[in-house]
Amino acid sequence: MLYAIGFLIWIFSSLLFMGAGCLLCALIFTLFPSERTHQMMWVFYVKWVQMLSWWVRKLIPNISEKHNDTFPKNEPFIIVANHYSWIDIIVLYATVYTKTMPFVFVMKRDLIKLPFIGVICWGLGHPLIYRGRARRKNLMILQDAARRALIYRYGIMIFPEGTRYTKSLGKPKGYKHLLTPRTIGFEKVLDSMGGKIKVIDVTLQYATSSHAVWDFLRGKLGHVSVCSDCETVHYEQAEKWLLARWSIKDQQLQKALLEQSSTD
Repeated sequence: MLYAIGFLIWIFSSLLFMGAGCLLCALIFTLFPSERTHQMMWVFYVKWVQMLSWWVRKLIPNISEKHNDTFPKNEPFIIVANHYSWIDIIVLYATVYTKTMPFVFVMKRDLIKLPFIGVICWGLGHPLIYRGRARRKNLMILQDAARRALIYRYGIMIFPEGTRYTKSLGKPKGYKHLLTPRTIGFEKVLDSMGGKIKVIDVTLQYATSSHAVWDFLRGKLGHVSVCSDCETVHYEQAEKWLLARWSIKDQQLQKALLEQSSTD
C-alpha cells in the first residue's frame, strides 16, 4: 500500500513540475521546430518514463521479459502489440522504452481533454486519432506523425486491434486470444517512414484476467510476460507480415496458457 500511495503522489507531482517543463518546451518546439528544441522537450519525457519504469517494477514485481537483441537504437521504428488494458502502456514503458529507443503511442483524441496530460501528449507528438465520422482525418495524422518520427529518430507504437481485447467482446474471429488486426494504419505509418523499417512485435500476457487499477496499485496484478521480436519490414509486405505475426502471437498465447494450466 505504501508503494501505491507513493506512486500516486509521484504521478501528480511529476505531472505538475516535470509536465510543466515539458509543456513549455513543447510550445517552444511548436514555434521554433529544430533538433535542439525537440531534444529539450524530450529530456523531460525520457526522464519521466525512466522514473515511471521504477514505480511499475515495484508495483508489478513479477515481470518476465524475452527480447530480440537486434533492437534499433537512435533511429525511427514501429512497435505493434496486442492490447488488454491501459496497463499495457505502462508495461511497455517499463520494459521496451529506453533512452536510445524512445517512442510515442497512437492514442484516442479524446485523451486531449485530460487536464495537462492531453496537451503534453500532443506536444510530444503522440498521434491523436479520431473516432466516428472524423476518422477520415486519421491517415493524414498518422502520416504527419510518422514523418516527424523519421526526422527526430524515434518510434511509433500501434495497437493494431484498435481496441482492447476482452471476453465480453465474444469469441474472436480466426483467433483464440486476439482480435483481428487492422492493417491500414500500420501500412500508412510504415509507408510514411520510408517504406522499409524495423518493426518490433511485442506479445503481452497476464496471468490473471483482471487488469483493474486497484489490482495494479495493490501490487496484485500477478505475473506479466513481455516477449518481443524485431524484423525489417517492407511496405509491400506490411499486411501479410502483420497478419502472419498475429497468427504466431495467438499460438504463443495459447501455448503459454496451456503450460500455465498444467502447472496449476
